[in-house]
Amino acid sequence: MIFDNFTVVSLIKTESFRFPLRYSKEALVEIMGDASSHKLINIILRAIELLFSIIAFAVVAEYDGTSKINYMIFTGVTSMVICLVFLVLYFANLGDSPTIVLIELVINVIWWVFWLAAAAVMSSLVNDGQRPTWWSDGRINASCAFSWLTWFAWTASTVMSFLATKNRSGPSGGSTPSGPQTNMV
Repeated sequence: MIFDNFTVVSLIKTESFRFPLRYSKEALVEIMGDASSHKLINIILRAIELLFSIIAFAVVAEYDGTSKINYMIFTGVTSMVICLVFLVLYFANLGDSPTIVLIELVINVIWWVFWLAAAAVMSSLVNDGQRPTWWSDGRINASCAFSWLTWFAWTASTVMSFLATKNRSGPSGGSTPSGPQTNMV
């Protein structure tokens, strides 16, 4: 099956039979344009990021002192603070302004990179045979797993922020004045 332009295939279950349903770019923009569903998705993603980031850094926090663990703690704690700030903005209905949406996109991209690096660092610790013997392998493995899960959640948040920014920009997107257009020759 070849997908033209930007098409998403989802499976819709009807009684005992599944069939593919295609959504065009316009349909996705319409779905993503619904403010209540967009806000709900963002709240769920931030809550997941908050929970996973706390787990990712808390299980290895007692091993601080090495640069790899300190980086994990830094990424986890700052991520936790950012998630809390955005959750407050969402609940206070302040997250819809074009400026906040753009700031959210920039922060999401930066922390997406931070979590990719943190997950890679924790993966290197899982395979590192030279760590102290008193370190628990289970804690390192758990931190590694939750680092990757947090990175996936930040990936989803970055995509959501990009779509929100894209929907608000351009000549008809909402961030520019919608007054009469004058053509000067």
